[in-house]
Amino acid sequence: MPKPSLISPHLLLLVLSLVACGAPTRPSLPAAAAAEPASATARLAAAPSGIHGLAVRDDGAVFYADSFGSVDSGRSIYMLLPPYESNAERLPLAGDLPAGMLFHDGLLYVCDTLAGEVRRYDASMQPSGSWNASAPWSVTALEDGTILSVSHDGKLQRLIANGQVETLFDGLSHPFGLAPGGGPSVWISEQSTAEGPGRVTRRTLDGSILESVETTLGNPEGLALDAEGRLMIADTGLDRVFRRDADGAVHLLVDSVQFPIVVARLDAESFLVNGSGADEGYGLWRVVPLR
Repeated sequence: MPKPSLISPHLLLLVLSLVACGAPTRPSLPAAAAAEPASATARLAAAPSGIHGLAVRDDGAVFYADSFGSVDSGRSIYMLLPPYESNAERLPLAGDLPAGMLFHDGLLYVCDTLAGEVRRYDASMQPSGSWNASAPWSVTALEDGTILSVSHDGKLQRLIANGQVETLFDGLSHPFGLAPGGGPSVWISEQSTAEGPGRVTRRTLDGSILESVETTLGNPEGLALDAEGRLMIADTGLDRVFRRDADGAVHLLVDSVQFPIVVARLDAESFLVNGSGADEGYGLWRVVPLR
């Protein structure tokens, strides 16, 4: 299988926009999504730029993937333990390009996009399974325990217990994030292209679109559900994080973190997003929605 390019679409678009006009352009936002942020945001810990995988264990331990090797030139997985006051520990789980991660039933799943593999680790971080998947980029678990990955080349794949992989459908345009959609459905983000901004859709497992996030997005990437099942969207193109409620309403939660890529639920009251603060550099940010 040819290895995918190391250049993520959002990095390429950012470079092109800087060359063209000196700064990234932002699409105009509808009034509902352009309101004042409805959250309190605080820096949790320093973290590298370019994190493409973020997962939180039941005990609050935070795991993230330094996907492009910005720390010590090593593409590694790091663990940050509560109360998040010490430096993150580098784990012996390096890969060719570690990306999306998931904790499910106490097991850690890690996508390695360049290796074409999803690896599973037990509570001791020992290997406990693997799947040869096409360029896996993100991974999620549905309510019934179905494990899905989305590929850099546009496929949604099911990871079967015996190590086999089933392609459910293809044709996605630069997909990035996944989140459970309720029942046999999944939320998928597709990044922006030269033809226009990206989108977030909820789809059946055969690819049929059930609904879309109805607001103007730039380059949506990371997705996650909060404790109430509402959809969080990290929009790298707009430097914003949105929340989509069950009734379809979209709220702006964060506009103070630049280049947010991935999001993950931290606890019942808050979630994490990576990115850069105006004066504090790259890190992980704890966000507490105020409504």
